[in-house]
Formats: sequence, C-alpha cells, structure tokens
Amino acid sequence: MDANWENHEFFQQFVAHFLGRGIGLTPSGDDMLMGKIMMSNSFSMPMEWSSFILTQLERTQTTKVSDAYYKALLSGYISTQFVSLLQIIKDKKMTDWNEAISRIADYGHTSGWDTLFGVFLFLQKLEKSLS
Repeated sequence: MDANWENHEFFQQFVAHFLGRGIGLTPSGDDMLMGKIMMSNSFSMPMEWSSFILTQLERTQTTKVSDAYYKALLSGYISTQFVSLLQIIKDKKMTDWNEAISRIADYGHTSGWDTLFGVFLFLQKLEKSLS
C-alpha cells in the first residue's frame, strides 16, 4: 500500500499501528505521529485525522502523557521549540535551522528525534506533492 496520507484506509492503518507503540513517557510511535499531525495542522492542510485519533485513543493504550499531548495538539497547542522551528521554515531562515533542531533533539530521551521524524515525513510528502 502506498504511503498516501490522503488515503483514508492507509491513514487508519498507519495510526492504528503506531499509536502507543514504543516505551517511555511518550512512546516513539506517538511522538512521530504528533510530528506529522503538528505539521499538517501548521500548514493548514486538510486533515480528517482528529476524530479518528481521538477514537483510537479510546481503544488503544498509550501513556497518560501521550494522551494529554495528543489532546493538546489536536486543540491547536504546540511547544515553543516547534513554534520556533515552524517560524524558521516559514521565514526560510535556514541559518537558524541547526540550533532549532539541536534544541528539539535535546527534548526527552528520544522524543525530540522521534517527533522530528514525523516532521520529516510530512516535509518529504509535501516536497513530492509540489514537484
């Protein structure tokens, strides 16, 4: 199955597979999904994920911390480190990119990198759709 984010079946299987997957306060699967969701929300791209993710959270076990992060993210809240990163992307100030990435990478044991992977997945898909 192609990694087509707009394909509802693919999206549901993807979320169901990664939600709650991993260890720690925020499992890696959750962090990656949150990076993807954050970018989709930030770029105002149509996303019908919110209701499905909330439904999945009722069915799938994840940590209380991840659950709270999902609910905050789906309500439009993101951390200041990611606000800074998004501003750098918007303003195309790539000279500030390394510092922003380093600050995010320091977040949690692997959470920063896992969330950045979700950001990368979104940007990679965006680049392909624009070419």
